[in-house]
Amino acid sequence: MDNKFNFQLKTKLYFGKNQEDEIGNILKQYNASKVLIVYGQGSVIKSGLLGKITNILNQYGITYFCLSGIRPNPTIEDVNKGLSLVKDKSLDFILAIGGGSVMDTAKLIANAYYYEGNPFDLSIKKYISQNALPFGVICTIAASGSEMSNSCVIQDDNLGIKSGYSSDFNRPLFAICNPELTYTVSPYQTAVGIVDIMMHTLERYFSDSSCLEPCDSLAIGLLKEVIKAAEVVMKNPCDYEARASLMLLSSFSHNGITSIGKKYIMPVHQLEHALSATYVNVAHGAGLAVLFPAWCKAYIDIETNKLATLGKELFNLNLKSDKDNAIMCISAFENFFKKLKMPLSFADLGIENPNIDLLVERFSLKGTRVIDHKVKPLDQKVAEEIYLLAK
Repeated sequence: MDNKFNFQLKTKLYFGKNQEDEIGNILKQYNASKVLIVYGQGSVIKSGLLGKITNILNQYGITYFCLSGIRPNPTIEDVNKGLSLVKDKSLDFILAIGGGSVMDTAKLIANAYYYEGNPFDLSIKKYISQNALPFGVICTIAASGSEMSNSCVIQDDNLGIKSGYSSDFNRPLFAICNPELTYTVSPYQTAVGIVDIMMHTLERYFSDSSCLEPCDSLAIGLLKEVIKAAEVVMKNPCDYEARASLMLLSSFSHNGITSIGKKYIMPVHQLEHALSATYVNVAHGAGLAVLFPAWCKAYIDIETNKLATLGKELFNLNLKSDKDNAIMCISAFENFFKKLKMPLSFADLGIENPNIDLLVERFSLKGTRVIDHKVKPLDQKVAEEIYLLAK
């Protein structure tokens, strides 16, 4: 670990049962008086969580307005709606209640507040945010880790671009994580979340590192615990310990701990962003479940040792050679995803004839982007190889 780095987690975590009950006190600490509540497509209404939160805000004399209907793979249109509402009503705080899509929408609204141009300029890195409106989150699913991450992913359907950017201004001031709020998450969405949690750490793990990299050991330990908790929660959705483990592991998988001191890249995420930007009904975690084994197969001769180590540590593999262990490790991941009832191919996603050329074009930004790698940079040719392996 020879890289210089600065690391700070500004997000205060409120973890455990009924922590959402403190939202009034918490908002008052930040002098919030007029709040934009951002939420998804109705589950927080059905569960009663939204009513609970708005009742508390009423008790504390905090005015609020709502931006609802945020979809999975959130769009710039909703960001613009929220931004207009914040400015028109002179709101001073944003509260996201939901999962990654809701949180990322709130993040871009907050960051674009001080920018006069198109908010999507931040997503495509045309503009770097200098400040952000204060915001916090109440997390309702273990998945994206957006509640403590510095990343934000939004897409423009008209342009066919799904893009993320990183900034410390993307880290919420606080995150409320009550594992009981995830009890009603469907088995499918729970599984999608599990894959996303794993991928945030797996991609950091596969980024170049020394043989004595501390965060690689942290990554392996985290992945072991995710697999253990996943096996419990898929059988018993209301197991508090398993739900709590997944929720905490989600936050730690994407808050920077498992890549501390490393220069990391997330090639599979970029491949998936092109996929779900093209086929908008594809859940992010489902797309990752299809593309990660394909990426491993394309890079197996280069990443043999790291795959073999994962096979031994996560799946108790002990074959004669590292290559054999690496091959079986990929199969073990596929079998694990299959147990979660995740797709393993484009056909499983309902995409019978994927437009590979369009996916490659969107991944590579029309040939202008190559994702770095110590041996095999991920260019258009390699992207095509991976997408074909996923068919």
